[in-house]
Amino acid sequence: MKLSVLNFFSQQGNDMAIKRALRRPEVKAKTGLSYTSIYNLEKAGRFPRHFMLSPRCAAWDEAEID
Repeated sequence: MKLSVLNFFSQQGNDMAIKRALRRPEVKAKTGLSYTSIYNLEKAGRFPRHFMLSPRCAAWDEAEID
């Protein structure tokens, strides 16, 4: 499995922070949860929400997964 880590910028106030985005395979590997469990927990509000990098590319903030 090819793992790729994406960096993105988050602005809070006047500070810009570089954060790491995890794609679905990395989230699954870190948590040990199935894709269905991740989305069901997310829907129930018990797992961090994903954000879209593109129309077909979901990612999660690594700091929220750890």
